[in-house]
Amino acid sequence: MPDTTFDFNFLAAMMDKPNLVRNICFLGAMHHGKTLFMDQLVMNTHEKDWKINKDVRYTDSRQDEQDRGITVKASSMSLVLQDSKDKSYLFHVMDTPGHTNFQDEVIASLAVSDGVVLFVDVVVGLTQHIERMVKHALQDKLQVVLVINGMDRLVVEL
Repeated sequence: MPDTTFDFNFLAAMMDKPNLVRNICFLGAMHHGKTLFMDQLVMNTHEKDWKINKDVRYTDSRQDEQDRGITVKASSMSLVLQDSKDKSYLFHVMDTPGHTNFQDEVIASLAVSDGVVLFVDVVVGLTQHIERMVKHALQDKLQVVLVINGMDRLVVEL
């Protein structure tokens, strides 16, 4: 893992301040951009000379995930991110699987989350599986932020 733009001791000290900690679940169908978004967050919080044309997939740590190009197990990373006023928050971000067969991983992640980032591909839209997962999130009274992804596909493919 590359060096971070924040000090590890600073991250550890933030854990003692629950008002500065957020647990976030990335929710969306398969190939809607959850893992790619997570990789972008890592790139912005870690110091490294990044190779743009290489798939990194930090949260897909299992070999079968790397081989298949899909997330099978939910995994999390802790990142220090700042708001628009430069106030730092500790985010525990959980990248969840998008395939229907692994919805138990998503439900477990929702149970420990404060909020959800919902990824929707503009061409595919909401799938039945994601509608069920959103219902779980709303039943748990979680805040939902919508990310509409794949705008370039809308222009190219339609």
